Amino acid sequence: MPRPIESIINRLVTRGVGVFGTTIFAGTGADLPNTGTIVTVSETGGQAPIRTHNSGSVKQPTFQIIARSASYLSAAAKIDECYNALGGSDALPIKNMTINGFFWLWIIPTSEPLILPVDANSRSRLTFNVEGVWRG
Repeated sequence: MPRPIESIINRLVTRGVGVFGTTIFAGTGADLPNTGTIVTVSETGGQAPIRTHNSGSVKQPTFQIIARSASYLSAAAKIDECYNALGGSDALPIKNMTINGFFWLWIIPTSEPLILPVDANSRSRLTFNVEGVWRG
């Protein structure tokens, strides 16, 4: 069965942010290229599931999105693309939508993009967090 993180990655890919395995990577242990502008998506836990009277439950995962590049402006432009693709723009809300087999009640950023310290390769990094709610 697919994992919720795959829905987040799928949304980024279908919105033209990048290509999975080339410019978009899953998890903190991914083997990242040393050059280029890249995005990582990591699962960060979330809230406990909400039990319902009907079958299943409502899951509430959270994710961290990080863009990195040798150029601060390139990393900033890429994090803005991610932010807008994941509901940060009112023009692209994610609600009551099936993505990669998961029915999402919503996916929404929980923070504005912010700067992180440079990575081990001296690349600029920017990040924001996302929460989602899906019915399982």
